[in-house]
Parts: sequence; C-alpha cells; structure tokens
Amino acid sequence: MIKSITIDYELDWGSRVKSDYAIRHTTEKILEVYDSNNARGTFFISTETLPSSKEHIKLISNHGHEIATHGHNHTLDYDTKNREELHNEINSSKKLLEDITQKPVIGFRTPAFKRSEYTDEVLEELGFIYDSSTAKSSLKSRYKPMQYANSKKLQYVSISNIYNRFPAGIKWINLLGNNLTGGEPYIVYGHPFDFLSMKEIISLYESDKISYFVLSFYLARIGTLYSTLNKVVKDSLPIKDILKYEYIK
Repeated sequence: MIKSITIDYELDWGSRVKSDYAIRHTTEKILEVYDSNNARGTFFISTETLPSSKEHIKLISNHGHEIATHGHNHTLDYDTKNREELHNEINSSKKLLEDITQKPVIGFRTPAFKRSEYTDEVLEELGFIYDSSTAKSSLKSRYKPMQYANSKKLQYVSISNIYNRFPAGIKWINLLGNNLTGGEPYIVYGHPFDFLSMKEIISLYESDKISYFVLSFYLARIGTLYSTLNKVVKDSLPIKDILKYEYIK
C-alpha cells in the first residue's frame, strides 16, 4: 500500500484558541513513532505557530519529513480574500518555511479544506506542485468535493476515507478502525492536539479553552492516538516522494 501519514501542524483545536500547548508537548513523541517505524510523512505547517515552533520545524525537517504549508492564519476564510490578499497569505507562509528549512516548499493544504476561486492561480504562480486540500467523504460541511479545482499543472492529492464515508483522520481511524477505501495512494491526516492525553484535554477544558462538544469528541477514543499512529504509519512516505518528480530528492 502506497501511503502518506500527514500532520496538520497548527494551534490547538484548529486555532480556535491561540495556544501552542499541543505542538510543544507532542511533536517529539510523534517523531519517535515515525522513527521507530522507519517511516516519514508530510507536515503541513500553519506559520501562525511561529516563532515558538521554529525549532520544532527544524527538527521535523531534520528527521527527514517533508515540510509543506498549511497557510498562515488557520481561521482565515479564503473566500473572503481577493487574489492579491490570498497570494500574500500563502506566499508569506511558504517563504517563512523555506527560510527555516532551506528546502523548497512544493505542497499546500488549505486550512479546514476551504479553497477559493483564486487558490489554483496563486499556487501555480508560486511554484507549488501539489494541493492536498480535500477529503473524500460523504459527510457534509467542509468534507465535500474540492471546489474550484481547475488546474492542469497542479496535482490534487485527496485525503482518503474510511468505509466510503468518514475522512481518514487519525482520530477517525482510532474510533472506526483502519478500513481505508477510495483507492491509492492512501493519505491520512492528524493534528498535534489529537495526541493529547485525556488528562491534558480535561485540563484545557477546565481552563475554558475548548467547548464541551470538542471535549466530548476528543475524549472518545480507544487506547491512545500514539498507538493508532504506530499501527498505520509503517511504510509511510512524504507526499513529494509518492509523486516521484525527478528533481525532488
């Protein structure tokens, strides 16, 4: 099975709160699971995590993982921005990551899977190779077929699904099992806050940083998310390596 286990590296709870607790407390443990399985993946970095995440981003890159961009402001609705504003948003994130890693950033995943009519144009102009901004799922809301996907230059890399319905996130796999469908390559995603312990999640809830709904969803789990990652991560490759471009080393 050709697959890539990817991480959306963003502030806690999708930047619903401006806290970097999870990335500070889970990054090294997540990397240990990849290393123990001799696996590598793609980390889509939201650059609003900077400057506190700079050393972690260097560490992720030095461990052989691909660094891609997840934009800068994770709560930004791209449909509210004109072409120039969107260009500046994505370009600034790309440049920040390239300055840190000294490696080209060729992959993009839009925050919350929300694209706009200008996304393809901007990505092409900035030299991106692929866009992983959609989830193959029958669920409504953000999990829907990718809109505005008209590029003939970009490769679209969709997140896979489970039982032809649920997006293949680490959290969903933990709850429903590793029944990936939708063809190859298999693309799975997760977040640093997925890996917090129940004690940590409850502590954040008690400090009024997350809602009861979020608390309930993240307390629903079988074992630990680290064990789930350990089960699925074997043979994972960075997306850039799956695409097999000759100039990518």
